[in-house]
Amino acid sequence: MKKYKRTFTHPRLFLTAAILVSLVFWGITAWSYSLKKSNQQLTWEERKENLRLDKIKVKNYTSNLTIVSTEIDKKNDSVTVVLRNDYKKPVTGYIVTIGSGTVQTECLTGSDNSNILQPGDVRKEIYGLQLDIDKLGIKVAAVILDDRTTDGQPQFVEQIQQYRLGMKIQRQYALDFLRKMTGLPENELTLSLSDLESRLPHLSESEESKLSTDARFGLQDEKVRLIGNIKRLKERFGTIHTQGVNKKETFQGKLTDLIDNYIKMMESL
Repeated sequence: MKKYKRTFTHPRLFLTAAILVSLVFWGITAWSYSLKKSNQQLTWEERKENLRLDKIKVKNYTSNLTIVSTEIDKKNDSVTVVLRNDYKKPVTGYIVTIGSGTVQTECLTGSDNSNILQPGDVRKEIYGLQLDIDKLGIKVAAVILDDRTTDGQPQFVEQIQQYRLGMKIQRQYALDFLRKMTGLPENELTLSLSDLESRLPHLSESEESKLSTDARFGLQDEKVRLIGNIKRLKERFGTIHTQGVNKKETFQGKLTDLIDNYIKMMESL
């Protein structure tokens, strides 16, 4: 023990040992930091190249919107998810998350029900390849059926319901306005359509601010869809030339069809 003590009390030997220990310590620290930094600085392109489908978690939080298959296309930055409706009721909306991205598919955006997923129907959805898919995976998060019953994660169910609240507010306003147009003289129809287009959305900023973010998205998206329908009506009014049929009567028929379809779709929202 005495020799051991004397060896390390010698100034030169002690200094040499201290330097060696310090170099080892800082070498390990620098290597660890470099490795950590290297991992953190992997670009998305590098992470994407390392993606393997068998390593990506796929979860389904619904009971019967079945995931038939998934496929990753790195070249086109896309993910294909094939879904099948195994419920006994039609599916009218659902949410799928791809990594950090959330995609809501709303089937009641049109003027008819042709986009609804009927029992047994299979649908192929192509989504953009989103950041963190390697960490967060793919999830079928929520679904809503044609009788308004829901299935899946509560926060995503709420997202669908709030979005639809915004849709309903805008669509009800449009319905009230479109009903007033039926029976108008021909020379007032185009003007009335333009008036409806210019008055959207009808909520004030203070009223709209009271809505949730998802409800405001639904309101604004429905406004865009409604303007599209108005433009198509105006085009029909200007181009209908059916022999033996009054232009106004033909237009009124198209207007009535749109109103009837809107009413039917409102019942499912």
